[in-house]
Amino acid sequence: MTVATLTTINMWNEFLWPFLIATDDSMKTLPVALQSFKSQTPQGQPDWGGLMAATVIATIPTIIMLFFFGRRIVESVQFTGGK
Repeated sequence: MTVATLTTINMWNEFLWPFLIATDDSMKTLPVALQSFKSQTPQGQPDWGGLMAATVIATIPTIIMLFFFGRRIVESVQFTGGK
């Protein structure tokens, strides 16, 4: 359960591989989409309010997963750690 949760969070936050490979907007992960959103402003300065709102929305699934599975993750990491 811990490995699946940590792998899901890692894949959710993946940046480099989708940035290099994804050509269509529907294939981009959230970090890549946020980078695209940041670089699309015509004024030269990003829309920081919109970018921060999108970042908060992007972190909600990770926070929900950690809320439900956080205790199991911590117990598993403590169990595998050295004493």
